[in-house]
Amino acid sequence: MTSPEKQNLFMASISHELRTPLTSILGYGELLEETSLDSKQQEYLDRMLHSSKYLLSLVGDFLDIVKLEKNDIKLEQKEVRLHTILSECADVIKTNLQPNVFLDTKIPFLNYTILADERRIKQVILNILSNAAKFTTQGSIKFHVTDVKEMGEKVKIEIRIEDTGTGMSPEVQKALFDPFITSDSTQGFGLGLYISKEIIKLMDGEIVSTSKEGEGSTFTISFVVQKAQEKASKQILSGKKIIFVSQTNYVNKEELEILLSKFNASLTCYGSDNNTLKKLIDHAGEYDIVIFNMHTLPSSVSDIISTLKVVNPHIKCIGLVGKNTNLPKSNFDKLIYHSLEPKTILFELEEFTANEHIINTGFMDFSYLRVLVVEDVEMSYEYIQQMLSVSFSISCDLATNGKEAVEKVKNNTYDVVFMDIRMPLMNGYDATKAIREFNPDIPIICMSADVYAKDVEAAKEAGMNRFISKPIDKNEIKQVFLDLSGSKIRNNISRMPFNTEGQNEKFLLTDCNPVELKEKAYQHLEELFDDNTVISGLLGKAVESIEKYLTNIKLNKIEENTAALVEDMHAMKGVLANLGLKKPSTIAGEIQKRFQSGDINNAYKIKNEFIQNITHFVNELKKDIG
Repeated sequence: MTSPEKQNLFMASISHELRTPLTSILGYGELLEETSLDSKQQEYLDRMLHSSKYLLSLVGDFLDIVKLEKNDIKLEQKEVRLHTILSECADVIKTNLQPNVFLDTKIPFLNYTILADERRIKQVILNILSNAAKFTTQGSIKFHVTDVKEMGEKVKIEIRIEDTGTGMSPEVQKALFDPFITSDSTQGFGLGLYISKEIIKLMDGEIVSTSKEGEGSTFTISFVVQKAQEKASKQILSGKKIIFVSQTNYVNKEELEILLSKFNASLTCYGSDNNTLKKLIDHAGEYDIVIFNMHTLPSSVSDIISTLKVVNPHIKCIGLVGKNTNLPKSNFDKLIYHSLEPKTILFELEEFTANEHIINTGFMDFSYLRVLVVEDVEMSYEYIQQMLSVSFSISCDLATNGKEAVEKVKNNTYDVVFMDIRMPLMNGYDATKAIREFNPDIPIICMSADVYAKDVEAAKEAGMNRFISKPIDKNEIKQVFLDLSGSKIRNNISRMPFNTEGQNEKFLLTDCNPVELKEKAYQHLEELFDDNTVISGLLGKAVESIEKYLTNIKLNKIEENTAALVEDMHAMKGVLANLGLKKPSTIAGEIQKRFQSGDINNAYKIKNEFIQNITHFVNELKKDIG
């Protein structure tokens, strides 16, 4: 083996060993994001995740040097938003600024997405921003998009990063983009700018620098990307009725109203006077989304949300919050932390509504999928198990080597296998080849920290359907499940529920005392409101909603309309949750899952007793409210 070959093997091994623990760091951070956090905790977690991803990019620098020598870097084109990529870069770098340094950003909001390698763009931008932050102790760093030039189906982006730092001497500037040359001998390997320049060349662009010692430096980055098709925002937001609640014109509501009207959505603006609560409750049934500007409203406004959701279980509540807002996340369906530009709010609304559309149409329930995870590193498979359970309600099977995986696939029926490569007894490639001898159809997804083009090709040759690089990105896993649900990977996916035998018993114990349920509902509302008239009115609305869904459930059962029953149970779950009735709400959610997964018989078994209990509860409430 030659010295360069030994070097490449060493670099691949180091990359694998470092990426594996990073899977757990990033993975458990994402799991933490699924828990109840206040806005300050969320801010800290966001920064931790951004910085961890940046650390991952540094680990990749060593591999990139080898890849560049072998001409092995391939750009991964995905549909992304330029605004999101650059805003996340700004968020990361803000944590590294000196106290007397101001970050001045100018990032336009494009009304279309682009096809680009998000990771590589971030790698370049963060490298240059990090250098600016390191060498600037006072003054400012300007991070501006200076030009967006549309050229048919392509777009040329120009970005300027200008700092008031120490600047560079002519000698340093001359060798600035050479590998292993750094202007700061105490930090770094001098790889970042060299790699950045080579990556930008792959994007038909260039990096130009100017600097004056003692005054600062300017880097101009230009690159070309493909213009993607505009998203169906008009369809997603069309017909949506939105309320905006704010004390002042902190947000340009007029501009937001004009933007929404272009997407066939309407906006109604409310102040925060004493009549606001009454107005919201009176008209909650007419609206789809309420936006609270928490920059100008007291945190107690969050109490209104429970009231709104009792009146209208389908209404979505969004909070606009600042860095120091100490607000319980669980009260809102979404919190927006970014700038309060109307275009940004529109983008967040579009993304949120699109995700809600997926959820409401049932494509996001993956609990019926039978999954086998093949992974030998304990902390990695423990994280993957937790991630599948918390994020997708999936209980997976586990194999710790390729030989065990082959036997499990022989003796069980799975919808998908996630396969590691480097394992004892039998590696992932050989395990896949062995499985393909008796099962040519099962989707096998490669999970590997080895990310060379040859590794991707080897996975394909072995018979794997897709390649996911470590650390595992939850969104990539979700995309695999979406493709499975849409039969893009395989047409004959089993939709029978996984291991449902014996699971009904814990859900049959629904005989909660109707009087106790009523007392819990009163207690919950009394903690939020001290006005008996308001509480009585809310309970009346709740009774109306529950009776409506009880009637719908009976009719849809007769018509055997499973899709409608899913929606009915989802709505019932929301009404009960907003009355503070956690156990009945959980049971409603379980029935919803059973209908979605095709487990009709068990769904009906649980439903019948559940409906009987809820009917008794409603009758108890009606005794009080007349």
